[in-house]
Amino acid sequence: MSAPMCQQTNCEKKKRGWPKGRKRRKLIKDENAPKKPVNAYVVFMSSRREHLSKLHPNLSFAEITKLVGEEWSTMDDSEKRIYVDAAEREKEKYLKHLEEYKQSEKYKLFLQRSQETQGRHFSSSSAGGKAANDIINKRLNRPLQSLDGSDIPIFTEAFLDYNKAKESELHRLNRANTECEQQNTVLETHIMNLQAAVQKLEAEIQRQNTSNRKLEAKLDHFRKFLLSAFHSIPSATTSHLPTVDTIDEYLSEVCTTLQSNIASHNNFARSIQNVVATVDLKAIDYSSASEAD
Repeated sequence: MSAPMCQQTNCEKKKRGWPKGRKRRKLIKDENAPKKPVNAYVVFMSSRREHLSKLHPNLSFAEITKLVGEEWSTMDDSEKRIYVDAAEREKEKYLKHLEEYKQSEKYKLFLQRSQETQGRHFSSSSAGGKAANDIINKRLNRPLQSLDGSDIPIFTEAFLDYNKAKESELHRLNRANTECEQQNTVLETHIMNLQAAVQKLEAEIQRQNTSNRKLEAKLDHFRKFLLSAFHSIPSATTSHLPTVDTIDEYLSEVCTTLQSNIASHNNFARSIQNVVATVDLKAIDYSSASEAD
C-alpha cells in the first residue's frame, strides 16, 4: 500500500468517534429512582461469591469472579432456572416500584430539573448552531404519546426508562408467547394421542359388535334347535306349546317344575327326559348361522 493511501486511511481513522473539542453530555441521574434489578447471572454470583471466598481465601476478587463465571457456563437451563426466576421477580418488583415512583412529586421535580439542565446545555452552543439548537429544543419539548395516554418528553431519563420498561414488557410477552407455544405443542400431542385412542376404541367396539352379532345368530340357531326338540311337549303349568318367541320362558318353566314339584308331574318329567336323551348338542350346525351373519 502506498504512503498517500496509508496517510489517507490514518486520517479517516482519526476522524471517527466523538468530534474533537466537543464534550459528551452526561444524563442527569435520578437518585430517588428505584434501583434497577440485576440479571440472573448477578443473582447467582452474589449467592456463590461468599462461599467461594471462604473456600479459596487466597484467591483475588478477579479470580473468584472467574470461578463463578466458569460454574455458570457449565450449568444447564434447569439449574439456572432458580436464578432466572429470582431475577424475573426482582424485575417485576422494580417495574411496579418504578410505576409508583413516576406518580410521585420527586419524579416530577426530577423531570423539571432535567429539562432545565438540557436547556442550559443547548443554549450554551455557538451562535452558528442556533438553528440546530432550536430544532433540538423543539424535539425536547415534543411529547411522546405512550400507549397508556401519558406524555413523556423525549431525550430524558424518563424516556429511556420508559423504553426499557416497554422492552422488558416485550421480553415478558415473548416469553409468555413461547410458553404458550410449548403448551400448545403439548396439547396437540395429547389431542393426537386421544384421537389415536378413540380410533382404537372405535375399532374395538366394531369388533365387539361383530362378535355379538355372531353370538346372537348362534343363540337364535340354538333356540330353533331346542324348539324343534320340545315343540310337541306342552308346559306343565300353562299347557302352552313353546314358540320361537317363548322358548326361553318355556325352558325356565321346565327347570322350575322339575326342581320344585317333580312328583306331581311324572308324565311331563318323563317326556322331557326322553327328549333330552335324544338331543345331541354336538350335532348342532352353526355354519348356517355364521353364513347368515
